[in-house]
Amino acid sequence: MLRRASITTDGARGVSVDQALTDCVDLELLAQAAARRGAAADPEVATQRRVALVDALLAREAEGPLASPAGLTPEVRAQALAKARHLLDEPERRLCVYVRATVPDDAPAGGPADQAARALAEAIYAELGPQQGVLPDELFAAAERLAAGRPLDLGRQPYATQRHGQSDEAFAAALFDIADRGQVSRPARTRWGWDVIFLIDVRPARQRSEDEVLAEVFPALRQSLVDDWALARRRAARPQVWPERLAAFEGEPDDGGAPARTGPGAPRP
Repeated sequence: MLRRASITTDGARGVSVDQALTDCVDLELLAQAAARRGAAADPEVATQRRVALVDALLAREAEGPLASPAGLTPEVRAQALAKARHLLDEPERRLCVYVRATVPDDAPAGGPADQAARALAEAIYAELGPQQGVLPDELFAAAERLAAGRPLDLGRQPYATQRHGQSDEAFAAALFDIADRGQVSRPARTRWGWDVIFLIDVRPARQRSEDEVLAEVFPALRQSLVDDWALARRRAARPQVWPERLAAFEGEPDDGGAPARTGPGAPRP
């Protein structure tokens, strides 16, 4: 005899026994009606059934155990942290664009080409440097106007870097010397020419715990683990055939000493 009481599914949704029984009866009646109409033979119904079975298998064996970082094995957790070690202690990063009065690689320092590029960069800075809240397009427009056809590289694609170990040292020093967003740097001699850099944004340095880093990388890690699980299941279910072994087997005698018959083309006695 069923006990009439309130039950909870997964601790989230309360369902009474009466309601559960009613739902089961309704589903059974719907299934019987669908069977009488031949729905079981419908290709779309068969496809949806397979999809539902696959979803249930994923939920039980792959996605369910990986609902949160707590479901990671110690080995996987250690591997994930090793790959994301750089996220534990991140230095300040700055986002910028720039204009560059280029200098040929073979031009000597202080030579005519170098001096001309420096003069152009200083003219750009003289026009925009003292201003506050400059827009990138204003920098590019001023650079093109002042260049008047002279060699110029417009770094329109935003570029993010840290102070040390990632960019040209002179470029990074000039970028990190800018006081605030929306300002430009003084001309800096980089290995490519004379640069005037515009600061777009600053991401402050931050330190995070292992759990915080795992929470950030977990969605991508979880998808990768589920994909690996699905690939392993598919490989395990796929038969493998070695034609060279089959060919050798066709010529071997069976227990009676006669050649083994392996198919319709095998010789008959």
